[in-house]
Amino acid sequence: MLHKKLTDLIKAISARRTFVAGKFKQTGVPIIDAFHGEMHAQMDTGVQQKLLAAIPQLISESADLSESDGRLYHKSRPLILRQLAAQKLFSRLACAGIPVSADAVIVSPYSSLVMLEAAIATIARPGGLILCPEGFYKSNGLHIEKYGLALCRFPADLQRDGRINATCLRAAIEQHQASLCGILLTLPGNPLVAEYTLTELEAIARVLIEANVRVIIDATFDQIQPQHVPLAAIQLNLAGQQKRLYDQTVTISGISKGHHASGPFKIGAATSGDSHWLQDMQAQLTISFQRETTALARIVLEETTENYLEQNRQVMIRRQQEAKCHMARINQKLGAGAVCCLGSAQYGPFILLTLRSDILAQAGVTDGWQLADMLLAAVGIKSVAGPLMGLSLPAVRINIDAPRITWQKDPALLSVLFERIEHLAEAMLQQRLTYQKALTQLAISTTVSTTQFSGDSDGTC
Repeated sequence: MLHKKLTDLIKAISARRTFVAGKFKQTGVPIIDAFHGEMHAQMDTGVQQKLLAAIPQLISESADLSESDGRLYHKSRPLILRQLAAQKLFSRLACAGIPVSADAVIVSPYSSLVMLEAAIATIARPGGLILCPEGFYKSNGLHIEKYGLALCRFPADLQRDGRINATCLRAAIEQHQASLCGILLTLPGNPLVAEYTLTELEAIARVLIEANVRVIIDATFDQIQPQHVPLAAIQLNLAGQQKRLYDQTVTISGISKGHHASGPFKIGAATSGDSHWLQDMQAQLTISFQRETTALARIVLEETTENYLEQNRQVMIRRQQEAKCHMARINQKLGAGAVCCLGSAQYGPFILLTLRSDILAQAGVTDGWQLADMLLAAVGIKSVAGPLMGLSLPAVRINIDAPRITWQKDPALLSVLFERIEHLAEAMLQQRLTYQKALTQLAISTTVSTTQFSGDSDGTC
């Protein structure tokens, strides 16, 4: 089965990556971690102050842990968090004509990934599969595989920031109709943040509504983009009937990205017009809220300001611009397109990095696994290999917002990061370094297959 191959491949690649990192550390040069998905920011200063004031009250058991009606916070469905999620996390649905009430929201402690798995679990069936557009979150394969499902990808336009093409989506649905359990989308985007026109969203929604397929939208990056219309908000008149995509969609959000919450401050939330689907998901959520956790998450949601969110957006826009400036400098030295990124996204903490085809060919690099290997083995950069995100092109994901050494995030590392990329590209261009040579210098085996786990780009598994 495909999911078994995926698990074995990731374990083998991970073991090799760990070995390479250990060998590189012996050079005395610190490894730059651009693999992780964290961002530069800490929680809003005002939020931190309120949390610090609340913690002694929680410890002394003097904190008020009750809803507005005086009842203690519910341990499975705290009303205050469902209300705040509706107001804060799903506000863009409301702005687009889909008002979300607390009754249409479920919440989970600690992680939106818990919610994502609950959504997948409720639609899984033996021999089933989930469709994802190429360029998805790096752990999607594992979350899907956990429930015995296969992940099949369909092509997206990576030169246009991973936009979903309605025609490709329709073809993939028709091809896999018999075993299709649902569609998993990451919107407005991860790793690339695309800007869709209303016409594009309506075309995608039309395909999904006509196919009557269940849709899971991971919207944890919702606050990364200054404004956008959520796909689930699209309403269409089909054969004289008004249809809402919201009624066959679960939209998932959380407070780890835009709000930069961590640990006990984090929650996941989901909304849908399908109340039965939400009930099925609620049954999957076996981890209860501690009332203290509800109190802390409440502060994060209530006290995080729009000004704080906008400041973080502007920082990431500047990071994207800085990354492009670094690549332009390298290309001025090594030639046009020597180092480039896929798409032209303005937002988000990531870029998809690749090198010019002749440079890759000279070094014997044919896929993203090998490019990730070379970045780690030759210049000490940890990155996400493209195939983990369903990418057929030889590319890697780089965190440009919060590269770090050990656990220390440092924006100044962006310059160092691109200096190392320049050294690698130059050595490959001048034929001083190949993939085989980079690994041979570390005396490691290259017998692990790097065959992509995610299938052909036409949607086949």
